Amino acid sequence: MLCEVEGLPEGQKISIRNARPAAQNPVWQIGAHAKGRETRWTGTFESAEEALAQLQEQLDSVDEEISGVTQ
Repeated sequence: MLCEVEGLPEGQKISIRNARPAAQNPVWQIGAHAKGRETRWTGTFESAEEALAQLQEQLDSVDEEISGVTQ
């Protein structure tokens, strides 16, 4: 199973996937896609919601760093 993350800036593409077969306990991972590069999948989350929450934390952290630099 693969879910596309919506609401990202233009040109960014991130997916969340279950890396295990349906008959096994799920292991969800986050993958950032870049044109011409293989997707690097990270994380071992128990649910898609947990992976999405981690992704949100990472994006919030980047936003805080950027606003700290611009002040």
